[in-house]
Amino acid sequence: RGSTRPAKSIMENAASLWPDPPAWWKEEPGEPPPLPEGDITVFGVSRGVGAPPLPDLDDQRYDAAAAPHDSLRALGRSLRLAFTALLRALASEPSAEAVDRQLGEVRVLVTNVQHCLNSLRPHRAREDLLLLLRAQLQRKQRALAAVRAAC
Repeated sequence: RGSTRPAKSIMENAASLWPDPPAWWKEEPGEPPPLPEGDITVFGVSRGVGAPPLPDLDDQRYDAAAAPHDSLRALGRSLRLAFTALLRALASEPSAEAVDRQLGEVRVLVTNVQHCLNSLRPHRAREDLLLLLRAQLQRKQRALAAVRAAC
């Protein structure tokens, strides 16, 4: 059925089993620590704190003057073909030379896709800004209409 002890004494007993929180837990939160600069060492491995650099585009496989969506479509087709060729090389002749050649082709195509996508970032930022400004304009127009209706 149930325990004859009151619930409060059970909770007090449970609370006594845990240590008090550390002193910093009760302090008001202050400014966050500054971000580290340069390299940091984590588990013996030195790493940079910034974004990793994009690989150099040694072999450009897309037309930068063409529309980006056309270039991405062509790169996607080429990437699918290169990946299929890599799988065929792994299945039929798993020699290191053939696999490395196909893997290098896939790497070059993925780097090209990254560069092509990065060229779209300014366009995307403009579109996001336009969307935000249109939403603000609609909100302000609704507020103005509500004020006019109230007067």
